[in-house]
Amino acid sequence: MESGKLKFSISIQEYSEVVTSSGDVTKSWVEVAAVRADILPVRANEKISTGQTVISIEALKFIIRADQRIYADNGSDSGTKLRIVHRSVNYDVRSIAPLYNVRGLELLAERTK
Repeated sequence: MESGKLKFSISIQEYSEVVTSSGDVTKSWVEVAAVRADILPVRANEKISTGQTVISIEALKFIIRADQRIYADNGSDSGTKLRIVHRSVNYDVRSIAPLYNVRGLELLAERTK
């Protein structure tokens, strides 16, 4: 993952609920990071680190540089909801895995229905 080789700009967002002073709950998506990424299609029979089988052809892998704002514990399994926005299309993050041979992360995401 050389500098300047990541082709696409993506936005990584986190779902947030904020209670206002009047007691109302405001729900929104807040941008956590705007980063460059490589995007790869996922084959329908490919296994991911949690042992699940990916069954949707709407799934993509987003490869990004390691970022202290994004880490393996804030994927959908931890209860924190993340999504990726790329070219005005939303993708729900299903898993986040570190890439050990480089300082990077692999985010497996499925197109929001």
